[in-house]
Amino acid sequence: MKHNAIILILLFITSSCSTKSLYKKQSDLHIVFGNGGGFTGATEQYEIIGNGEVLKISMPGDTIRFGKISTKQKDYLRTLVNSDSLSRIGFNNYANMTSFIYVKVKGKSVYGFHWNYANSNLPHPLFKLDSFLNTLVKSRG
Repeated sequence: MKHNAIILILLFITSSCSTKSLYKKQSDLHIVFGNGGGFTGATEQYEIIGNGEVLKISMPGDTIRFGKISTKQKDYLRTLVNSDSLSRIGFNNYANMTSFIYVKVKGKSVYGFHWNYANSNLPHPLFKLDSFLNTLVKSRG
């Protein structure tokens, strides 16, 4: 289980480096989310950068652009991220298959959540954020 967590963290770090040139246009919000682990350690990772661009990271160095979210979607996402109730959650439950959300504002980590992929009992603010993020990427393909 710890092995999967290390793989997720390393994948996050290497994928952040592989898309570094895209972040030069970033304003202040950067979200990384997805799931991974299991027998293969494979990760499905998405990123939303400050200008609203949605990226899919299949593996380090393999970035697919999914387009941009609308201003209305970006505003709602900021509302979810800035929620006081979200800031009170400390949710780090690693599992064989782990879902994750990392939020950075102005380049500094603000939140990092990890939970069992099959867990349906998330705290409501985290559930709303996760549901909205997954809706954004599923509508793009």
